[in-house]
Amino acid sequence: MVLPINDQIKSIKSSNEKSNITKRKNKIDYGDDFKPPDGGWGWCVCVASGLTNMCTMPIVQQFGLLFRDFFQENNIKNSEITTITNTYHAMAALTEFLIAPFFRWFSYRQIAIAGALLITLGTYLTNHATTFLTFLLIYSIIFGFGRGINTAAKHIAFSVYFKKNRKRGNSIIVVISAIGPLFMPYLVLFLLDNFGLSGTIIILAIFAMSSIAFSWIYKPIKIQSQDDKSTTNNSNNNNNNNTTQFVESNFNILTPFILSDFGYSYSTIALIMSISRIPDILSRFLSPFIVERINWDNRVYFLISLGAMTSAEILISQNPSYELMFACFIWLGIFRGLRMIFNSIIIPDYVPLKQLPGACGLHKIISGMFMLACGPVIGMIRDASNNYSTAVLFLNCLSIITFIAWTIDLILLYKTNKNEKQNSKEQQEQEEAECDSAQNVI
Repeated sequence: MVLPINDQIKSIKSSNEKSNITKRKNKIDYGDDFKPPDGGWGWCVCVASGLTNMCTMPIVQQFGLLFRDFFQENNIKNSEITTITNTYHAMAALTEFLIAPFFRWFSYRQIAIAGALLITLGTYLTNHATTFLTFLLIYSIIFGFGRGINTAAKHIAFSVYFKKNRKRGNSIIVVISAIGPLFMPYLVLFLLDNFGLSGTIIILAIFAMSSIAFSWIYKPIKIQSQDDKSTTNNSNNNNNNNTTQFVESNFNILTPFILSDFGYSYSTIALIMSISRIPDILSRFLSPFIVERINWDNRVYFLISLGAMTSAEILISQNPSYELMFACFIWLGIFRGLRMIFNSIIIPDYVPLKQLPGACGLHKIISGMFMLACGPVIGMIRDASNNYSTAVLFLNCLSIITFIAWTIDLILLYKTNKNEKQNSKEQQEQEEAECDSAQNVI
């Protein structure tokens, strides 16, 4: 039976509405014609993301200062310490992979709030961790799970709001994030002296609780159709930086242990860690304005920072003079800031927004597996050699291998692009010659 024309129109409209609802089930699939605002409320998202990092990361960044004496008193081995720290990083990374499908049904604000709640819970419960296994369960798994969820949501929120201004937006995030480590070593030492380890962790949990409020700022953007229908068709063809993240995270956590092995007091260690953050912050703030004037691939800047940081870490492992040690950490701070600018924007530059959770998740699961496999090795090297210098040299060897691999990749990419341009030019010249020849015949 043929429906009347009015019923047919209603049927078509109804099917279209159902189709549109189905398409919008993915909370971050704004369509190919979506154009990020590159500002506006996005600047508030950047500030909130930076403040979240500043309030939730002290227990990670000051891990050595917080728990070094506790681990010694409770006979927790160095291999177990590195297992705890690397399992945390692995858990955070693996969570970013597992959480990717949830962005289809929940907004990045809802996911960020869930992560913030787990971060607060994990920080507080660390106060009750007394053995290797309880530390592994509470700090590495619960806290790491929360960090992974919250970080994934922050990355998506940032990528939704920014495209052209990603360098400047990310600069705001990493500058605010770096302010914490500037004063936090002194604050942690003050809290430990006055409130003990238990009281200090409770206060850090209160700091972490503020991330719940900051997560509310990740307002889901309204879908607006734009005239610009350009879309990113590049595949995720950049090399991941799993080794670099593994090296840096381990070096940062082990810094208090390394300097303590060299005979530095806690107050001097805190001073060195704080001083290195000043050039770090300046670099994070100034780098975007400098690199915008130089049209290089983001991976080139990442490679430069990797080489500079590796050279500084090699010198630090050799226990240089007091003055040279400070100089090495200042040098390290400058290029750590540069690396942080490009660390989280390389993948979004090559992947469409709706595929970003999956791409980031794939990157993170490889990173997590790498940390789980190699993390305990650092502690084993420390226990076998009875010093952290050998462990740092092992980390530096990984960095050198990564540097060489990235260099080869960039050279091959440059040659490929050069050949493609040459072939395109020759083809264009041939077409022009054929066109001229045809005109002469006519």
